[in-house]
Amino acid sequence: MSAEKHLSNNITTHIVFCCTFLVLTSICSCKEEPTLNNNQPPAESTNKPPVSSLTRKKLPAITRKENKTEETDTLNKHTEKNSQLPVVQVKKSINRAEKPALKPQEGKTASLPDDRLTKYNSPEKNPDLNKKTNITTIADHAQFTDILQKVVDKNGLVNYTRLKKDIKSLRKYTDYLSGIDADQLINNQEKTAFWINSYNAYTLLMVANNYPVASVRDIFEGKPWDKKWIIINNRQYSLNQIKNDIIRKNYFDPRIHFVLSDASITGPGLSSKAFTGVLLEPMLEARTMSFINGPLNEISANQMELNQIFDLYRQDFGRLIPYISRYSVVKPGKNAKISFREYDWRLNKQ
Repeated sequence: MSAEKHLSNNITTHIVFCCTFLVLTSICSCKEEPTLNNNQPPAESTNKPPVSSLTRKKLPAITRKENKTEETDTLNKHTEKNSQLPVVQVKKSINRAEKPALKPQEGKTASLPDDRLTKYNSPEKNPDLNKKTNITTIADHAQFTDILQKVVDKNGLVNYTRLKKDIKSLRKYTDYLSGIDADQLINNQEKTAFWINSYNAYTLLMVANNYPVASVRDIFEGKPWDKKWIIINNRQYSLNQIKNDIIRKNYFDPRIHFVLSDASITGPGLSSKAFTGVLLEPMLEARTMSFINGPLNEISANQMELNQIFDLYRQDFGRLIPYISRYSVVKPGKNAKISFREYDWRLNKQ
């Protein structure tokens, strides 16, 4: 009887133990379902990972300022925390010591700030500002024409008395010539006209400054053409340098010998008009015709008694008979005898 009672107690104990184990197992395996708020929408599919609330909001625009590294650090922290945020690439800040180049607006000239303005506007630091430039493409010789028409007659002789009284006008014109860089003139015609007018104007000024004189050779100790006293474009010249080193060398034309006045009675007469680039060719042609057919030469079919210019500059004219025949009304024969008249150095005054 006691054995049966002992067996019954053991069975009861095992049953209680098993029930307790089952209850505990059931409790541990059960998940607690989340409580849903009736006002909230149902959760999305459990297959998608939870989305941060930051992605649901529209991020404000990020304004970057120069020389602020804290903002860059903040953006890097956001990027580390949320990989869905866009990566912001921050450019290197501009060093304020570096001054950016200024771009001029249309129709305006850029100004240079602070210390750079002084650098380029200071003559000491920029020696080019000390250079006097007068860029002229076409010289204006109208004032020289006004002077010539007042003092030169139809024979090319000069009223030096009147010229001396109005010498300020002539000096004003030569001052104008002295400020021109002939190399900047537009073409060879303009350059040739410029140097012809310069030679004649400075010859007139030389005589007027020393008038009254009987001969041009009474000036500068008998060497008026070798004296260096003419200033053009900051360079010093003599009359011979203008004639031989510039005109004859760079703009050679034998007709120039009939337009360059040497202030002598047997030299070529002056034109009453200044030379210009546009009228250079017809004026050279007209002055050559006038000189060759004038009283300073005697031409016939058998003989030519020529001005001494043809002898002094014979190399410029080449064969004299063909050259004279081109302009002379009376045509010399092929075998015409050639001689030269003695030069008269008396002043070419009226």
